[in-house]
Amino acid sequence: MASRSASRVASAHYLAFLTVDGEPVGTNAVKNNRVHQRTIEKDSGVELADDEYLGEVGWLYVVEAHRRIRLGDLLTSAILAAADGHGLFATIQSKNIGARLLHERHGFYQVGKSWPSSEQKDRVNLYIRGKSLRSHGDVARRLGMGVDVLLNLSC
Repeated sequence: MASRSASRVASAHYLAFLTVDGEPVGTNAVKNNRVHQRTIEKDSGVELADDEYLGEVGWLYVVEAHRRIRLGDLLTSAILAAADGHGLFATIQSKNIGARLLHERHGFYQVGKSWPSSEQKDRVNLYIRGKSLRSHGDVARRLGMGVDVLLNLSC
């Protein structure tokens, strides 16, 4: 299992890591898994063309002690800036209202049909954010107040 996870991380388009005063407190990514993307297309009934969508936003996590202060928004903004206007998509559990609201604040909207989750008693929904004509620009590595966002810009 560890090597499978390491392989997934290594193949991600972008990884964002958030530190506060040098302490790692959050992460987000644009995943690169075209096989999984084809499964999402089948489950949702929505085509996610490779030339339209760079990948799936995921692995968003902020440690409990640092939640509810919009650090998830910082991580999402960093990923959007790194994606530089490319379309992105996310799969969100129906009961995860916080994730849905966060993604909606950043221009994602729900499309297609929901499908049963394989992880818990819930349904999964597809959210997309199409290509943007304007670039989000560079994300400052130092955001002030001891908060850093570090991006792995391998593509």
